[in-house]
Amino acid sequence: MAGLADRAIEPNGYYLPDWEAAVNASARGRGGALALTAWGNVDGTSGATARLMGLLPAISAWRAYRIPVAALVSADPYGRSERRCSDQDAAGDAVQRIDTAAHDAGIRALILRDIPLQGPVLAAFTHALGADGLRPRVLQSQERVGLDATRDADEVLRDALGPKETEGAAPASAIASPSTVT
Repeated sequence: MAGLADRAIEPNGYYLPDWEAAVNASARGRGGALALTAWGNVDGTSGATARLMGLLPAISAWRAYRIPVAALVSADPYGRSERRCSDQDAAGDAVQRIDTAAHDAGIRALILRDIPLQGPVLAAFTHALGADGLRPRVLQSQERVGLDATRDADEVLRDALGPKETEGAAPASAIASPSTVT
C-alpha cells in the first residue's frame, strides 16, 4: 500500500499504512469496510509484477443510509476527509477496474462522498464512465475551504489583506518562525 500512497492521484494521509493502522484501531463503528481494488501492470507489459493501482474502501448503501439497494458508498474511518486512492500513472485504468469489479459483484452504483468536483479522481471516473456511455451524477455538493500551499506565504497574506493592511506588518515567514517567539 505504501507504493500506491506514494503514487496517489489525490494524496491522502489516511492511506499511509502506519496512519491507517492507527486510525482503524481507534475508529469505533467505522471498521469492517470492503475494499474494491485495482491491480495491474502500469507499463502495459504482461511479464511485470502486478501492483496495486487503485483502492476504494466502501460500505453497503444499507449500512450507510439504510437503503436496500445494490450500491456501495465510499468509506473512510473519519468520513469527511476521504479521497479515493488511485495511481496517478494509471488512474483511468484503475477506475475502470474498480468499476468492473463492483459491477461483477452485482453492484449497480458507487456513491463517492466528499470528492472534489474538479479533482483528478472524479475526472478519471467521468472518463471511464464515458467509455460506456455513462456519466456521474452529483447528488449533493458544497464548497469547502482549501489550502493553497503552493504559493509564497507573504504573497498569500498580501493578497488576502490588501496592500494597505500589510504595510509595516511582519512577513508571514517571521510570524511562523519559532525564533521570533519571546
